[in-house]
Amino acid sequence: MKTKKYRDLTIENMPHNRLEVFFDIIKQRWDLLLKIALILTLFFAPFIFSSFLRAEALSALEENSSSFYASYFETEIIFFAIDSFALILLSLPIAGILRIFKLLSFYEGIWFFHDLMKGIKENWLQVFAVLLLDSLILFLSRVSGSYLLLFGNGDFFTTIIFFLPAALGLLIILPASLIHLMEIPIYKNTYFQNIKNAFYFYFKSGFTTLPVSLLLIIPLFLNLLPFTIVPIIVYASYAFVYLPFALLFASLYSNYVFDKFLNKNDYPEIYDKGIYRTKKD
Repeated sequence: MKTKKYRDLTIENMPHNRLEVFFDIIKQRWDLLLKIALILTLFFAPFIFSSFLRAEALSALEENSSSFYASYFETEIIFFAIDSFALILLSLPIAGILRIFKLLSFYEGIWFFHDLMKGIKENWLQVFAVLLLDSLILFLSRVSGSYLLLFGNGDFFTTIIFFLPAALGLLIILPASLIHLMEIPIYKNTYFQNIKNAFYFYFKSGFTTLPVSLLLIIPLFLNLLPFTIVPIIVYASYAFVYLPFALLFASLYSNYVFDKFLNKNDYPEIYDKGIYRTKKD
């Protein structure tokens, strides 16, 4: 009978940078990523139901009635509020998942559900605060955009004003929130200290942090396609297939930023943790 030969694991075979860690985790710990995908899909159920009910409610409006646009706008506001609340609910799984990703990236032992619950207990309050602000920005952006499309007069300055919340959210709040979230499981800082550090990290690394943060939400723009079934498919596939990998990538990218601008001098005990450098690296 043939026996399988195993190659001795040496320092040369270990991950030498965060990108290699990303692929190594996918290869070695796909089971944990699958559990994370299932949890995220469960917590994305409110978005899926909301998108279905929104489509049904809007299609029931009488398009030729005098109150059509007002009724359409009121319906949009209701479902925008539901989606914003659903985003806040994500603070529970995200709080636990952040701890799992920290342990994965540092190559520490993981007892999945124990560490998930510990992460929720330790991190949920700051994660909740971050997502609360994000949900408010999301709500304002969607309401102002909907109002502009329904009632706007095409004036340039009016258009700029109504798109300000979306621009602020995408260019400032989203990247800073990403960095803030990734700080929470690693550093024992207060909420306000993490905010300060998040903007520091963002402005020091903006040319890379901005696209990484946008990478997290790009698939959601498919919801703009004018088909009733699209949001349901997008949210389900986003939560199960895309988001676990995108969050893992963002977590490892953030570790790279922290190493570069903070850990090397102030936290040497976690600098390059999980990476095995060789002399030529």
